[in-house]
Amino acid sequence: MADNSRFHSVILIGSVGIVGSNTFLLAPILTNVANSLEVTTAIAARAAAMGGIGAAISALVLTPLLDRFGAERALRLGLMIFALAMFICAASPNLAILSIGQAFGGAATGVVLPCCYALATTLAPKGKEASMLGRVIGGWSLSMILTVPVSALIADALSWRVDYMIMGILALAVWQAARRLPADAPAITANPVFPKNLALFVNCPFSCCSPLPSGSMWHLPAPTPSSPKPHASSLASRRPRRR
Repeated sequence: MADNSRFHSVILIGSVGIVGSNTFLLAPILTNVANSLEVTTAIAARAAAMGGIGAAISALVLTPLLDRFGAERALRLGLMIFALAMFICAASPNLAILSIGQAFGGAATGVVLPCCYALATTLAPKGKEASMLGRVIGGWSLSMILTVPVSALIADALSWRVDYMIMGILALAVWQAARRLPADAPAITANPVFPKNLALFVNCPFSCCSPLPSGSMWHLPAPTPSSPKPHASSLASRRPRRR
């Protein structure tokens, strides 16, 4: 059980790290992209904006529909779409195609992240849910630390397209590993703690560096109703009277 939990956490950390890397990938290679596509850096930066728009739309529209598929199936679908988006970015002949690839990559990110957070709490051993969720969210730290320097080195030594090719290949590798996740993983269900769409918007992966689980992922237990405290007058009436 412990080995399975460790293997599951590695898959989920890898999924978060891969899709999170796309958030930071374009910034260090922006000059290389702009020179290759013969546009200014300001115009090339619009591709990153398309990724943010795709992630926001996905979080607001697609994630509430994941109940029909289950978290495990939705995770594999999101990883596959993300890999295809990275290959589109690698082969893009112009900025428009690059922006389309970034939009699909952002949409896949908006699906993969909630699935990872949900699976982290459902696949963890009993009593270890918070610990496993913390490790999965730590995938963002890996993406921030490794993506910026490694992508810049690869872009200078080879080409910025190689960065996206590597991202696509890694996404396919994680997708293959995710096929070993339990197929009966529960679906993502709503939680009435706060509005689901509002929580997903706050959890947009491009709005902060360390996104927290959305409202549907909290799995918070319902508050136990406590019995009202007796009034002072009622306590006084219950005391035995001295004769």
